[in-house]
Amino acid sequence: MEKKRIVKRRVLLILLILLIVAGLGSWQYLNEYYEAQAAAIDTEKALVESGDLYESKADGENLILEADGETDTGIIFYPGGKVEYTAYLPLLEKLREAGYDVVLIKMPFNLAFFDMNAGEKVLADMEEELPNVKKWYVMGHSLGGVAASSFASHYEDEIQGLVLLGAYDYGEYDEDNTLIIYGSEDIQLDLSKIDEEKSDVLEIQGGNHAWFGNYGKQDGDGEATISREEQQTIAADKIISWIQSH
Repeated sequence: MEKKRIVKRRVLLILLILLIVAGLGSWQYLNEYYEAQAAAIDTEKALVESGDLYESKADGENLILEADGETDTGIIFYPGGKVEYTAYLPLLEKLREAGYDVVLIKMPFNLAFFDMNAGEKVLADMEEELPNVKKWYVMGHSLGGVAASSFASHYEDEIQGLVLLGAYDYGEYDEDNTLIIYGSEDIQLDLSKIDEEKSDVLEIQGGNHAWFGNYGKQDGDGEATISREEQQTIAADKIISWIQSH
């Protein structure tokens, strides 16, 4: 009888240890991410000093890049998985300079699938914070593209168009109203999922998966043959012309 109790205690102890190890592993995973690098940090500092970047009053976390002068068009951006959201500021600053208000969403643990419909709250909050914006586009990179397309498919009446960077449409949003941009050296993206006959598609020659943001090299990514700046400029120019065509 005593031996059975000892065995039972040992089994429970082993299970407890395994749970602790699993918990620590999960915690470590959730708290490891690609950090924003120098260009993004410098962009953030410059935007804050100019007053063109500030935190949303509604949540104190999402960042608003406000265009100079009034605009009726805004962009909601879902960042890629395990990437510090401010890493996308250099790309988004190009869109702000083109005359669009941009809302950069901060995701729990830098993972968009924890809040797929974050854009819903953004739309509600921006009625007060950016009241002049009447036309909204949603954009996402990588895992953020998954969340952006899912959100857009559920709020099709509120969204003018969907822009996916290094991602394809995972929802049921109108493919005719979708822009997909990816790098030719992106070996993470499943190109068979992209229908070029339905969506507007741009392949950036020499670009890769990570160069849409400024967070260093990404594990499993292809080697880019162009600079981040060049890839982001090409992407921004395409996004701007595509929005203008709407």
